[in-house]
Amino acid sequence: MVIITTSAHESDTADEYTELIRDITEEVDHSDGSESSGMEPIDKLSLFRDINATNEDDMDSGNSSPVTALQKYFESYVSIATNVPFLVVLAFNAVYGHKIGDNVKNLTSFVMIIVIFIMTTIFVKINTDLYQQTFFSLTIASIVLLSTSAGTLQSSASGIASLFPSQCMHAMVSGQAVSGLFAAMAQVLALMGHWEVVNTAFYYFLMADITLVLSLIMYLYTKQTDFYRHHKQRVKQSRRQMQSFALSSEHNFLQSIVYEIWPHLLSSTLVFWVTLSVFPAITVLVAPQRPDTSYWTGKYFIPVTCFLLYNLSDLMGRFAGRFCPIPAHSRHTVLVVAIARVALIPLIMLCNALPRAHLPVVFASEVYYVLFITLLGFSNGFVLINVMINGPTLVGYQYRERAGFLLVCCLGAGLTLGSFSSNILLRFL
Repeated sequence: MVIITTSAHESDTADEYTELIRDITEEVDHSDGSESSGMEPIDKLSLFRDINATNEDDMDSGNSSPVTALQKYFESYVSIATNVPFLVVLAFNAVYGHKIGDNVKNLTSFVMIIVIFIMTTIFVKINTDLYQQTFFSLTIASIVLLSTSAGTLQSSASGIASLFPSQCMHAMVSGQAVSGLFAAMAQVLALMGHWEVVNTAFYYFLMADITLVLSLIMYLYTKQTDFYRHHKQRVKQSRRQMQSFALSSEHNFLQSIVYEIWPHLLSSTLVFWVTLSVFPAITVLVAPQRPDTSYWTGKYFIPVTCFLLYNLSDLMGRFAGRFCPIPAHSRHTVLVVAIARVALIPLIMLCNALPRAHLPVVFASEVYYVLFITLLGFSNGFVLINVMINGPTLVGYQYRERAGFLLVCCLGAGLTLGSFSSNILLRFL
C-alpha cells in the first residue's frame, strides 16, 4: 500500500513547514511596517511574514534582532493546531471508523489534503503583508483541516495495515520517517542553492503537491492488485464477524483489546509526548557555542543537527526495531524503554537554547546537543516500530484492525500532549 500521512510526525513535513515560516518571519524585523499605506505600526506580536524582505545575507547570518513572541511560540501554535483535531479524529475512528467505508475515508481525505496543499502553494506568491494576522489565522485554519484529513487517512491506513503481513506495517511506518528525511534534505539543498525564501517555499509545496497526486494514483492502482483484494476480502470477513456482536459485546471486546495491549498503548502515547515536548519547539532554539564562525555554526546548524539528524536517526531506529525487535510477548520491555526517554527532556532543555531566562546552560557544547538529538530520534523510531508491529499481533485477527485504530489514537494523544507540553516547557527556559 502507498500511504501519505501528516503528523507532524508524526508531523515531520509540518516541522519543516514551521521552520520555513520561522525563517520568513525573522526577515520582518528588518522592515519598517509602519510606513506602508498609512497603516498603524504593526505590533511585534502580530509579525508573521514579510514576503517583500530581500536581505538574504542578514537572514543567513542570523541577525541580532530580538525574537518576537509569535516567532518564539509559532512552532507550539502549529503543533496544537495540528494535533488537537488529529486526536479528535483518531478517537472517533477508534470507536466508529470500522462503520465507514475505506473508500469514503481515504479518497475524501486524499482530495482534501491535495486541495489544501494546492491552495497553500498559490498563497506563497500572494503578498499578505497588509493582513498578517488574517493570513496567520487562515494558515492555522488550513492546518486544522489538513490534520483532520490526515488523521482520517492515517487511522484508516494503520487499521488496514494491521490486517496485512507485518512487512506492510513496517513499510508504512518507515515511509513516514523517509518523508521527514526527504523534507530535511530538501531544506539543506535549498540553503546550499542560496534560493530566496519565497521561491524555496513555492518549490517545497509544489513537490508536496506532486507527491500527493502520485500517491493518490498509486493508491488507486494498489486497490486493483490481487494482493490487496485478497487481504481486503479478509478485512470484510473480519468486519462481518465484528458486526455480529451485540453492542454490549462490543464494549467487552474493546476492554479485552486494551487489556492485552495496554503497555503498547501507553508506550505509543509516551513516545510522541516526549518527542513533541522538545522537538521542534525547543530544539530549533539551540545555538552553537560560537555562532556564525563557519557554515556549520551558521545557517546549516539547525537544518542539519535538528531536522536532518533527527529524521535520519528516527529512520535508523525504525530499521533497528524491525531487524532487532523487542519480542512481542515482552510487553513491559517496550514500556520501560518509552519511559526512559523522558530523561531526554531535561537534557535537551539544558542545552544552549536561546532565548532563556530561568534555566542555566549545562551542556553548552553542540556535541552534547547532537548526541541528545540522535538519541531522541533513534529511540523514537525504535519504540514506535515495536509498538505498531507487535501490538496488533497480541489480539485475535478479527480484532487487529480495531487494535490498529487504538494504537494510532494513542499516538495522536501523545502528539497532542507533546504540543501542549512544549508550550509549557518553553516558559521554563
